[in-house]
Amino acid sequence: MRPGEDGNIFVSYRRDDSADVVGRILDRLTESFGEDEIFRDIDDIPLGVDFKRFIEETVSAAELLLVVIGPDWNPPAEPGRARRLEDPNDFVRLEIEAAIVRDIPIVPILVRRAEMPDSEDLPESLRPLVLRNGIRIRPDPDFDNDVAKLVAWLSQRKPPTEEPGADAGQTKRPRGLLMAAAFAVLLVIAIGAIALLNSGGDSPEGAVAVPETVPETVPETVPETVPETVPETVPETVAVPDLAGVADPLTALGSAGLLADLTEALSISIAPGEPISQDPIAGTIVPPGSTVRVVVSSGGAETLLTDCISYNQSSLR
Repeated sequence: MRPGEDGNIFVSYRRDDSADVVGRILDRLTESFGEDEIFRDIDDIPLGVDFKRFIEETVSAAELLLVVIGPDWNPPAEPGRARRLEDPNDFVRLEIEAAIVRDIPIVPILVRRAEMPDSEDLPESLRPLVLRNGIRIRPDPDFDNDVAKLVAWLSQRKPPTEEPGADAGQTKRPRGLLMAAAFAVLLVIAIGAIALLNSGGDSPEGAVAVPETVPETVPETVPETVPETVPETVPETVAVPDLAGVADPLTALGSAGLLADLTEALSISIAPGEPISQDPIAGTIVPPGSTVRVVVSSGGAETLLTDCISYNQSSLR
């Protein structure tokens, strides 16, 4: 994945902390979503480019950031050396900061029995990370089951399959009407030929007299009358409604003349089905029929992620 390409799942991790576990997790994600859907790290930054800007643009192209946290993800400070995340140019820090600033969903993944970091051990810009619900990937024999839960949750975020194209609903020209028209043309030609033969008076010698006949009337095929549709008056612009606390955001947006793109995310504070965020925000003026992206809560511990992390209450003070 490169800046400007469609992004999907960005995996952030430290090689000296969890490279082997991440390799196994990425194998399962690639099997489920394809290699093009997963971006694992930034080793091949082009020479001469601003690496900070490159990281920000690459993360911005993603739909989701998975942050793999092991026991050495943010080791304690040593004499003469601060914590790794205190470095403003640390790659992991830049990746998470880019996702937080752009409100990209972040899922912490704890491996090797690691715990969520305390808020005071993180730079100010990374402290929102401790409020994100995550999942624990345990070693074997629980590894497969835990990764299956992660894949199941990620699968819920995939867009629905496209409906058949408009060709399936196109109206075909009725064959019966065309056949009736062709028969009428042939009948007119036949009548003209008979009239031409009879207009010469006596039939020439050897000619066979053709009696005049009255052609049978062929009823015309009258197409059904389609009543004219009176166009409804559609406003040129509408205001995006505030969906906070709305139990049925789909209906609320439909009443406003807008479309909804619903996705789910875990939340320990928002009731299941209620919106967590919306884009555009409430009050934004948009054309009718515009799509509003809504992230709704899928619940907390009672969702697929039954092993979600219980956060250290002291980090929230």
